[in-house]
Amino acid sequence: MKIKYTLDLEDLVFYNLYFFDKSPGVQRRLKLQKLGISVFVITSSILLTYFTGLWYVFLSSGCVVLFYVFTSLVSSTKNQLEKSVRSYYESEEARKDFGEKEVELTETGISFPSEGAEGEVAYSEIFKIEEVEKYLFIYLGISRAYIINKRSVFEGEIEEFKKILLSKKI
Repeated sequence: MKIKYTLDLEDLVFYNLYFFDKSPGVQRRLKLQKLGISVFVITSSILLTYFTGLWYVFLSSGCVVLFYVFTSLVSSTKNQLEKSVRSYYESEEARKDFGEKEVELTETGISFPSEGAEGEVAYSEIFKIEEVEKYLFIYLGISRAYIINKRSVFEGEIEEFKKILLSKKI
């Protein structure tokens, strides 16, 4: 069973933002970042208040921590992630990652002929298969996934492909 589809910039942006929101490792790092920034600002303001006697410095820094850490940090990180994906898209090395893609299911595994790699990935090596909105993600590791935009499939039947893939994976 073989399908052909098109992968573009918006697909990669969606995957990265989805991974940012759902990955336990990313969420753990984000919580540590929030905690670290909060502790630094609060400690600095306590020391500044102690040495200067200006108690309103402590109150204002508390407001800054609450606002920045719990609202701006996540959105600025997502914006930075999106910018980095877009700049990668414009680089020369990204040309092979976009455009027409081909995925083929064989008896022993799954192959990606359009990637230029020889051989195939055994079904047992597939970490996870996840379907989200209009995408099918085939994870080969915790963060490495092949992205298939179900709406951009122009050859083959995506539902049949998914059914066969899930039956082989189990």
